[in-house]
Amino acid sequence: MEEGTEENKILEKSGNLNRHIKDLKEIRKAAAPCFARKIEQKLLKSPEFVDNFGEDIIEGCSMYISKCIDVSWMIAVHQQVPYIQWEVDCENAINDSIYRRYNSDGPGSTVDYLVWPAILVYPDGPLICKGVVEVINE
Repeated sequence: MEEGTEENKILEKSGNLNRHIKDLKEIRKAAAPCFARKIEQKLLKSPEFVDNFGEDIIEGCSMYISKCIDVSWMIAVHQQVPYIQWEVDCENAINDSIYRRYNSDGPGSTVDYLVWPAILVYPDGPLICKGVVEVINE
């Protein structure tokens, strides 16, 4: 292709556009913690949220609510959305490579229920964060 052809101009513009899109995505990720706090403030002031849960429960769970918003918002701003493993094999042995026990003192190894899901890069992919399960004390 000769320099200055219409095809070269289009390719150059598309390359510039891709660089700008990448920069914007990085800015969005960098600003995510600030926006997570704004989302949290708006949620905590929402009459529907307060009516559903009550001020005592909201106050008692404030750290949990804050962390849920952080995780959810960080997932939302990533280009490749991680996979959240909601399914767990209840009544089977715990998969220690994906989950940790909620009550680490318990002698059991059989899963009773899911407390917090595992987060993976993609289904059956590398682990980002272990999930938490409650085990049956046997």
